[in-house]
Amino acid sequence: MLCMVGHRMCAAASAPVTAVLAMAAVAPMAAADPGSSASGLEMIPLQNVIRQCDFVVEQFLMGRGNGTGSGAVEIGSVGDGTVRADVHMQTLRPNTTYRVRLIQLPRPSVAPCNPGDPGVATATMFADFAGNGSTTITGRREPGARQAWVVVEGPPVPGGVRGDVYSTVTLAKI
Repeated sequence: MLCMVGHRMCAAASAPVTAVLAMAAVAPMAAADPGSSASGLEMIPLQNVIRQCDFVVEQFLMGRGNGTGSGAVEIGSVGDGTVRADVHMQTLRPNTTYRVRLIQLPRPSVAPCNPGDPGVATATMFADFAGNGSTTITGRREPGARQAWVVVEGPPVPGGVRGDVYSTVTLAKI
């Protein structure tokens, strides 16, 4: 905003007004919980850790997976007894297909979590030429399930034994 003071022009009056308007627009977003999204899903980062089906870190494999990828998952219940996970990853091995499982808890430590097992939903995710991949998994919420987590698994590199493995760092409430 320009103004005249005597024979000189001034523009200082517009700067404070613009700053106040910008702060007012950002304030509602800053008050939101950073771990939740507008859809009610909880955002959880992925880490390069191998876990058993009951979310315990695998001891005999030293708990470490292979891979250079990173990403996050949005997990939660979405209405009518459905659990959903939106997986977004980057810096994966380019042009590679990954298996993604959404596993509901509690489950006995001896219960498997293979595709088709109760409380396990499965999808595939393809990493494009740049190593970016996304997928959405949905499944029926099991009776008594209160938490869920996601594991992303890729094939081993040629000559390797173990492939890329990524799991959520915490459990999501469903």
